[in-house]
Amino acid sequence: MIETYTISTQVYYQDINKCYTRIFVIDRPPSAPLSQITRTLRAPKLSPFKESSSCNSESSCCTLALYNQTTQSLYETHEQPVLLNFLLSNGYTIETELTKLLMKNPVKADSNRQLLFVISKTS
Repeated sequence: MIETYTISTQVYYQDINKCYTRIFVIDRPPSAPLSQITRTLRAPKLSPFKESSSCNSESSCCTLALYNQTTQSLYETHEQPVLLNFLLSNGYTIETELTKLLMKNPVKADSNRQLLFVISKTS
């Protein structure tokens, strides 16, 4: 069976540092070994004007962020080589053709996220 996931970036407000940063997120709960570096978090609202409703799926609940166990913090975009090393050394493949196809798609699933790449793993 092939498991496929999308890795994206998302703006995240860090309450502790009082600053905005871009973190890596995944589209749904993964299986191991990727689940070992995934954390569920409640992303704070970036704007008081963006409210969740039945017509708008903008939600601050349950973002699945990728977590760097070495630094005990969320993976930020400058740590992309570290994340890639983890993925490749654990048997994940970066699906370049599928990534290109999704990036060309005019319909975006979530306006807060920017697709980085699609990964897959045969289990």
